[in-house]
Amino acid sequence: MPHSSALVVLAEFGSEGHLVDLGGPLLRPSERRRLGLAMLRDLIERAHLCAGFDPIVAYFPPARRGEVEESAAPHPVWAEPLGGPTPGARAEGFLRHLLSERAYRDAVAVLPSFPHTPRDLILRAARAVREPPFFAFGRGPLGEVGLLALRQEVPRGLGKALDGPAPEEALKALVVGAGAPARVFDLPSPLGSEDVLARTHFDLRADLASGTLSGDDVPLRTMELFDGLGLAAALRADGSVELRRVGPPRRNGA
Repeated sequence: MPHSSALVVLAEFGSEGHLVDLGGPLLRPSERRRLGLAMLRDLIERAHLCAGFDPIVAYFPPARRGEVEESAAPHPVWAEPLGGPTPGARAEGFLRHLLSERAYRDAVAVLPSFPHTPRDLILRAARAVREPPFFAFGRGPLGEVGLLALRQEVPRGLGKALDGPAPEEALKALVVGAGAPARVFDLPSPLGSEDVLARTHFDLRADLASGTLSGDDVPLRTMELFDGLGLAAALRADGSVELRRVGPPRRNGA
């Protein structure tokens, strides 16, 4: 029997085969693709550390099944293709399918660009939807929506809200009729650019060295590949962090 909760990774592949754009001048297209798949693997492993959840990867387009299954191995994961005209519509349709046609009472969905989402935050989001309005979401510092938590049903208009120009405000508006304010959780910045990838890698290394971060909350696959590709996060004179290439890829990271 499945668990009553599902932890879903919404894996939308771009036209060039990448899960996360990672815009910037340094990374090669093949490296962007591999780093995105490493983020997917980190979230799959995170799902297995969240007791009581069934890990599920919902992916698009269907032709990417092989990459999803390779990233999941050796962990048991249910992988299912998405359908629909837009990312938001695909997410809404799949989550409605889980909660109305499968044996799940609640679901938490995460995007691959947030592999460093703390496990405690995922669990708190799941607990938050056990009472009205049965809906919560997580957003990054600039309003980037990267996590959805739902129980019993999916709010009508979820897909339209996600696809719109201001998803954070649109999602808050979805629960107005429930008579309760939206529950919003703060997420770290999504790994959507080379600069954010470098800063996050630098900060995670520092937190690990100081013992202020649990190893269960570290996207180890992404960080290992980062190092294996010959990349480094280096401090500039102004205190910012830049991505540099300090050597050729190692043989096992090429």
